Amino acid sequence: MSGLELVAAAVASLGIASDAALSFTGNGLDGVNINATTSGSGVDMRKASITGNGSDGVFVDLNGGTGVGAATASLASLTVSGNTNHGIEVLRAPLGASTVMVIDGLTAKSNGGSGVYLHGTGNIVATLKNSKISLNSGYGVRIEQAAATTTQENLQSNDITQNTTGGIGFTTSSTLNGFAANTIHNNGGDQISIAARQNPIAGNPPYNFSSAGACDANRNQVWCYSASGVGIRVTGAAGSAVNANFMSWLDAVPAVNTDYITSGAAGTFTVASPCAAQPSCP
Repeated sequence: MSGLELVAAAVASLGIASDAALSFTGNGLDGVNINATTSGSGVDMRKASITGNGSDGVFVDLNGGTGVGAATASLASLTVSGNTNHGIEVLRAPLGASTVMVIDGLTAKSNGGSGVYLHGTGNIVATLKNSKISLNSGYGVRIEQAAATTTQENLQSNDITQNTTGGIGFTTSSTLNGFAANTIHNNGGDQISIAARQNPIAGNPPYNFSSAGACDANRNQVWCYSASGVGIRVTGAAGSAVNANFMSWLDAVPAVNTDYITSGAAGTFTVASPCAAQPSCP
């Protein structure tokens, strides 16, 4: 069984008191399972420790409504560690505002799968911010969408490090709505891997890692590559477009095959105006 299961017309606020301390530990399935919620549902969970469960730490399937009536979930200041599968796995979160599915202040470490997995069996809109994602056996963050669905993601101010498969994996097409102030380093494989074009696929819009277009606190940083990895790798014959201007890399002048690798004839990859290098591993 899961430690906590929220289903149907679920409206719940958990851990909102100033002295709250929730714990979901050692359950046979998920630590917390938010499953098949209906339109108008809202889950607010804060300050919880979710550890050592037999499947996911937190499993989220928000189903129902769009726009104002959409089911929502806010997960804040959670520690999700040592779970057999993923730290947090999101199957669906109705398309609408970026506040439909918000993960803020997460610590996801030492999980058997990815730290955060936007699985995308249905539509997803999700924001991940102010989080530390480390030491997971899969990706730090894995992003996918299924056929005839859309995943929209926003990543801001996250530290993603020491994950075995890689830092961030864009393993299918999706829509990157925002990417700023992220540090991705010391991961196995590549720090960022891109295996498919963004939506809409025919238009091939660039993955925009340039944040605000300046070397300021919003710049994104990739460094401390694995022996076989690079900062950003684009794979697949489709040739995804990438805007990696105003980023910090291992090298002061980012070099192809060292800091980044491209493939496919149809994509462009720009690395103009690099910011100060990060030559040392933390």
